Amino acid sequence: MTSTTPVPDNSASAIRVEQIKTLYESIASRVVFNLVVSAALVYVFWDVVAHKWLVLWVTAMLIMLGTRVAIYLSFKRRFDVSKLKRYQTFLILGSASAGVIWGVGGVIMFVAGQLEYQLLILLSLLAMAAGSAFSLSIYLPAYFAFVPVMLAPITLRLLLSGDTIHTALASVTIVFLIAQTVFNVKINRSLSSAMELRFENLDLIEQLKEQKAEAEEANSAKSRFLAAASHDLRQPLYALTLFVSALEERMSSTEDREITNKIKRSADSLQSLFEALLDISQLDAGTVDVQKSDFDLQPIYKRLAVEFDPQAAQRDVPINWPQDSLVVNSEPVLLEQILRNYLANAIRYTKAGKINVA
Repeated sequence: MTSTTPVPDNSASAIRVEQIKTLYESIASRVVFNLVVSAALVYVFWDVVAHKWLVLWVTAMLIMLGTRVAIYLSFKRRFDVSKLKRYQTFLILGSASAGVIWGVGGVIMFVAGQLEYQLLILLSLLAMAAGSAFSLSIYLPAYFAFVPVMLAPITLRLLLSGDTIHTALASVTIVFLIAQTVFNVKINRSLSSAMELRFENLDLIEQLKEQKAEAEEANSAKSRFLAAASHDLRQPLYALTLFVSALEERMSSTEDREITNKIKRSADSLQSLFEALLDISQLDAGTVDVQKSDFDLQPIYKRLAVEFDPQAAQRDVPINWPQDSLVVNSEPVLLEQILRNYLANAIRYTKAGKINVA
């Protein structure tokens, strides 16, 4: 089954669409139930009711059921929300026609003077009414078009009989109708509340999806910006480090050198943190180009030794570098950056002893 237009945004309209869909989808089972019960009644009453009336009644029943099946098949092939009022009208008319046919059947099969047959047809109609509670309660107009219309003729017939037993049966039927109506109204409210809550939850889920997509897009845009601007953002920090080193060489007094050294350590820490932030941004943005190859680690060790040996010497923390040649398959730039981060942290947090690169 397909829908040619989207479900309305209005919660009440969406609930009505769901009610109509559910009721239409239950037509097939109700048609089968009607056929079985009507066939059984015709068989039982064949010898006590005039054949022409039974034939006319079952013919009307078959025409009504056939029409409802045709409408159901049309609905199943192509459901159009824009035709919702038409579907509602078909449902109400179908329920009303079924109620009229069953109500007339109750009068036709009300065999005068034979209480057992009267009780049989009455119980059959009450069973039909009870069975409708599980399907028609979802849409009350269809229920009111069927059950009261079906039970009214036989109730009136019982009252017109005038005796105590028939009056009592009519009273029981009226009480049953009132009780079932109250029950169906409560079921309808519960189902409507459940549907409303479900649609609210679906709306919340959709809003959360939209907000998540917006947050992810904002985060991705931030990462792309930082990744694209990483080179320009690194330059001022590099310049700051160079200027501090130049300034340190110009300082003659011990006190000035100590202050300059503190500035240099702070700049180095800031550069390390900033490098890590930009590296993470590049990874998030997917701008890191990983190209693995086979290469010797010794050239990397030599470049790192030139960079970190002076720093380690200042802190009196010597670095032991590997002397053997070792070939690996990796990404040279990323691997060197990883080693650089490890060494920077090792120098920063090692108070005494030595650093082994292995």
